[in-house]
Amino acid sequence: DFDKFLWQLKFSKPFISIAHNMLFGGLTTENINANAGIAAPQNGYQESGLLLNQLIAFNYLHLANIYLNTGVFYHWDSARSWQQNALWVAGVSVGF
Repeated sequence: DFDKFLWQLKFSKPFISIAHNMLFGGLTTENINANAGIAAPQNGYQESGLLLNQLIAFNYLHLANIYLNTGVFYHWDSARSWQQNALWVAGVSVGF
């Protein structure tokens, strides 16, 4: 998270975050056979993202703040195609 708000309004106080997610590992043959619906990437999984947090804020009964967040993630694979590997995301978070 960057420690600076882009702007400050009554209902919006967004800031930028950078994220990187990764997964490494695999499943044994016994686990694959016992859990047929579960799959793990063979070469791992990596993605990087740029997020805009607290884009819209809503105060719920003066007990909690509910925030709308949005951003874009890029999945790193051999194709290197923005159209195939980019994903827009939206989320909701709660702060007390």
